[in-house]
Amino acid sequence: MEFNWDDAVDTSFRTHTLSRVIAKCSFHSKLTAAKAWAAVNRENVLKNTVYRKILETVPTARDTLVQDDGAEVWSLKDSKEYRWAFDATRTLKVTLAGFTAAEKAQVISIAPVGVVIL
Repeated sequence: MEFNWDDAVDTSFRTHTLSRVIAKCSFHSKLTAAKAWAAVNRENVLKNTVYRKILETVPTARDTLVQDDGAEVWSLKDSKEYRWAFDATRTLKVTLAGFTAAEKAQVISIAPVGVVIL
């Protein structure tokens, strides 16, 4: 899917608008373009929210890069992997590779209801 946004709007408030559908997966192919766009956005926000919550709540799993302006940018350590997939019922399943049992337990405690952490 291709989308547009207004560069003049701050990224915190920016909205994306569907411009055209290039292709849809088997699940989204049954939906109209507008409904597929809405579903993809919901799913994308959910998987990104889980990733963000991991970085925020599991400091032992993240690296911190300090930019020239002093701002910090977090990313997962190279030894950690965050893999995600939506199953046929659209349940988000997250596989955490390289995480300790304690780190996984932290993630499970902050995961949104319905998200499966493996």
